Amino acid sequence: MAILKLATKKRVKKKEVKKLTENQKRFVDILVLDPHRCATRAYIKAYNYKGKKTTAAVSAHENLTKPNVIAYLEKREKGIQKKLQERYEIIEDRILKEISTMAFTRMSDLLVWNADGITLLDSENLHEYVKAGVIEIKQTKTQYGMNISIKLDKRGALELLAKYAGLFKDKVEHDVADPLKKLMDSIAAQNDTGPTGTDAVALSQK
Repeated sequence: MAILKLATKKRVKKKEVKKLTENQKRFVDILVLDPHRCATRAYIKAYNYKGKKTTAAVSAHENLTKPNVIAYLEKREKGIQKKLQERYEIIEDRILKEISTMAFTRMSDLLVWNADGITLLDSENLHEYVKAGVIEIKQTKTQYGMNISIKLDKRGALELLAKYAGLFKDKVEHDVADPLKKLMDSIAAQNDTGPTGTDAVALSQK
């Protein structure tokens, strides 16, 4: 009868990471919020240090070589990156929804027309999605009655969506790495040149 010998792996004892002190934790918290990531300044604030700045710089550097400080610093940075990503996605989603509203709002959502004429729908009964798609609405009095003008910007909004989606690639370069930046650049360009592709309807009431 054969006897099988099982090889046992030696357990490698992990190096224990010391618990952070309150000053070390405060040092990291201040450091990650510092726009210039100045470790010396973070050290002086965290430890309320009153000595020489050169000594503070050395101590700050020593802090950043300690495993417990490094581990907490990485954790804080990941948390900040996650929050920024979530904020980025929220902004992107809101922009896309707003542009989609402008792109897909139709005149038939705002008024009805038949042989008897044109009737403007009551805004109180319109969905917020529809009202958000209106660029401008104004009423002026003329010698023939009241003139009501409604403006939409379907063409401009559709062009922005097309650019974001990567359509018309022969004419528009689509930045896959950062679609929001491309979208924001397009919005800025629209604001510089003014609205284009504007639809308007005029209603005359005697």
